[in-house]
Amino acid sequence: MSLTPVANLIGPVLGEAGILPRFLEYSLVRHWEEIVGAAAAANSRPLFIRRQTLTVAVSSGPWHHYLFTVKQSIIEKINLWAGKPLVKDLRLKERHLEPLNQYLDQKFEPPAALDPVSPADEDWAAAAGIVGSIPEGPLKTQAIRAIALSRWRRRQLKKAGWKPCHMPKCTALCPPDATYCPSCRALSNHREQAALLRILLNAPWLGYNEVNRLFPCSARRYRTVRALLLHRLRAEAAGPESAEARVARFSLAILAGGLKSGDFAFPPGLP
Repeated sequence: MSLTPVANLIGPVLGEAGILPRFLEYSLVRHWEEIVGAAAAANSRPLFIRRQTLTVAVSSGPWHHYLFTVKQSIIEKINLWAGKPLVKDLRLKERHLEPLNQYLDQKFEPPAALDPVSPADEDWAAAAGIVGSIPEGPLKTQAIRAIALSRWRRRQLKKAGWKPCHMPKCTALCPPDATYCPSCRALSNHREQAALLRILLNAPWLGYNEVNRLFPCSARRYRTVRALLLHRLRAEAAGPESAEARVARFSLAILAGGLKSGDFAFPPGLP
């Protein structure tokens, strides 16, 4: 089976239009049968991609097991089709599969509170102009529809009070009461969590007020990261005897016991 890298054909065009990631998700459903085969495609459906992990709905346990066993092959085929390292992992979830046409329509549908889908003539004309360099065929038709619906949706969201995301270089819109779009909010949360983990790993005796002075965060986020680190340290401390295990046990004792920097001394051999 030969897969034409979709990014080679439409990447620059849809990248400039700001909808390439969303279009790749949409187009992946259209080409799912080419990637996994007819039988597997009838019993599975790609849902969304987050942090290079593709979540796939499967119809039953046996299909979950089968797709798990061929996961690496599917990832390689997806990236070949995309023409870029789009996916690094698959997450499989058993759930009811909606009819394909209904599911495809929902990929670019707006929230229910907005007007019924009705791109204006100017949206279709602009979309046709943007994809002029793409060869005629189903892919070009899909790209035109994606861009027209994206332009229409953006206009409707602005009418509903949505505003530009505050993340630099992001062109998405976010709800009136939000600062970042969902994708950037997830990225921001990931970066904040990573920063807090680094602080607590290096200085597990620091309490919330001390951490907050170093890296402003909510008390809830601090507790969440602290609980995550405790779980991680318990797993490392229970491992085979090693320098890493000794450090983990020492850090765990400080973090779980609520010790402060003046309450202990570093044992010999630890930093």
